[in-house]
Amino acid sequence: MSDGAAPRYAWLGRAAIEALLIVFAVVLGFLVNEWRENVADRHAANTALERIIEEMDANAGALRQVVGYHEEVAGRLGEAIARIERGEAPEEGVLFDVLPAIIDRGIQEPRLTSVAWDYAQARGDLDPVEYGLIADIALIYNAQAGGADSTWRSIADTFFGTVDSLESRPLIPRLRLMQFAFHELAAQERYLIGLYDRQIEDVREALE
Repeated sequence: MSDGAAPRYAWLGRAAIEALLIVFAVVLGFLVNEWRENVADRHAANTALERIIEEMDANAGALRQVVGYHEEVAGRLGEAIARIERGEAPEEGVLFDVLPAIIDRGIQEPRLTSVAWDYAQARGDLDPVEYGLIADIALIYNAQAGGADSTWRSIADTFFGTVDSLESRPLIPRLRLMQFAFHELAAQERYLIGLYDRQIEDVREALE
């Protein structure tokens, strides 16, 4: 091998090393960017979960304020039915004339919200979160929408949204139906409170 070949091979060696360094720098840049994106995604997920905790806690608090009253209303409706059955009150009458003494504070809807949950879903903030946890949270919000949140609306529409309540009719059938509706509403509220309390603890553990 001639002496002139040595510098040429030395140059090739340096070029190969420089190329490897460039590739390493590019790969390292991609890895750093990916790490930063993962950190940002995790931060967004944690922020979304914290807001969901606040929302579930507020919903549970709203339910605690009304569930006792709804149980009382169901009891009063039972007492009104018993008075009619004992002959102490007329069997027929206008429902709106009977209800003020029984539902003295109106229906007292729970006023549950799902803003934090809906917002996090729409933005995709919960994508990094474990699927099982998201499925559990979704189950609660579905129970909220299909349970207490819809039952009180059904009560309002059935007993306060029609002219039947202004007409003189047999009272016991409508009072029994309303009693069942309030029993169902209170049971759904108790159930949701338990779900909220357990889920809040699970989400807090996921944030630790």
